[in-house]
Amino acid sequence: ETDKKVFVVTFSSDELKETKREIKNIQYLHFGYSGNSSSSSYIDTATGVRSSAEIGYVMLRPGSFTGASTSMELEGDGKVNINIYKNGEDIGFSNTIYSSDSKKKDYDIQSEGIIKYEAGDLISVYIEADGNVNWGEVVTIVETTS
Repeated sequence: ETDKKVFVVTFSSDELKETKREIKNIQYLHFGYSGNSSSSSYIDTATGVRSSAEIGYVMLRPGSFTGASTSMELEGDGKVNINIYKNGEDIGFSNTIYSSDSKKKDYDIQSEGIIKYEAGDLISVYIEADGNVNWGEVVTIVETTS
């Protein structure tokens, strides 16, 4: 008699579960303005080029707007709305900062799929001055998810 080793391997198909992971593409569009102003105006892209209804970031794939944040200097009496524009139109998602705020910053988030964009859409940011305000040194991030 010889000693034989026997190995038994068992498995159950219930134990093998397929794992799916959703991969999201999150992109941050950077805007800003170095200087001071008292009037409403588009602000610059990260390249230093002033955005407008015709100039801004051209989206590479479809997705939606999921966040916006702004910090800035603001003096006077009133507020500013930092409006996100798509193809020259206000999308209705913005930051608002009041001159009476102790910290001149705002951030807002929303779920995916609420305000969408398509590949080729142009994104820009417009500062809307409301009241007797002097604003400047703006840093804005627009978050998109696709």
